[in-house]
Amino acid sequence: MSQSLHTIGALTTILGGISSLCYGLTYLQTPASPPPSARRALGFLPLRLPDPEKEPSKYHFEVYCVRYSVVWMAIFGCIVAFQIYESFLGPYDYLLCCGILSLPNLLSPLFLASHTPHPTASYASKATVYLAVYSFIGNYFYTHYFYAVLKAEYTFPGVRLNDVPIGMYFATMFYFTSYHSLSNSLLRFIDTSYAPSTARTALAAATVGGLAYGTAFMESLSISSFPYYKFEDRDMVYVVGSAFYGIYFLFSFPMFYYFDRDVDMPKGGRVVGLW
Repeated sequence: MSQSLHTIGALTTILGGISSLCYGLTYLQTPASPPPSARRALGFLPLRLPDPEKEPSKYHFEVYCVRYSVVWMAIFGCIVAFQIYESFLGPYDYLLCCGILSLPNLLSPLFLASHTPHPTASYASKATVYLAVYSFIGNYFYTHYFYAVLKAEYTFPGVRLNDVPIGMYFATMFYFTSYHSLSNSLLRFIDTSYAPSTARTALAAATVGGLAYGTAFMESLSISSFPYYKFEDRDMVYVVGSAFYGIYFLFSFPMFYYFDRDVDMPKGGRVVGLW
């Protein structure tokens, strides 16, 4: 009990401190001129979608990802809340479940408007490949940090690649797509709402740090009731593990935000495709 209280106190200090820093930095900002034309994703949150006229490719991709996030989270939530996973007894059950849920993300380039001369040059195609590769690297290599340091263990039956259930590779795809759509909207709000300055850079950096840690922590918390992903010390996972997992997002969130920035406004008419 005392260990859990210590964990709660540590998490409150970390997340509260970062939130306070970000809030304080907003008072040092100079509003952008002219005011941004991009739409707010939700009027009461600091989130902003791409401008549908200037960045139609990114706009349609991010709106699609946000809408599908609601779908997969509802399905995944029901699987965990109602313990439907207890019926997943075969080696391919988790692979089938997560594979099907990842298909709307993996196949999105096929039915989202490309706004480019060739489908392989579309933002949806390149963003999907980016996220798929990043998801693969995280599972294949980074998962072993959790195995070695945090003594994590997947105990459910499943076909594995580098000792990681293949179903998790697919699950990471729809998780990461939602995470990066959220981070894009948040960073875009900062980028378009405030004039360039050292203070804006500091706010963006603090926001990425807080979002990276918060995302890692919330993922750990959301699957805490799933009994087949075990840790030796769950409190350590929440506090320390979230910090190390968050390092992955420290690089990924800003990289994805600036990724293929000129897809709808190619410089010199040059369009970059996958090959």
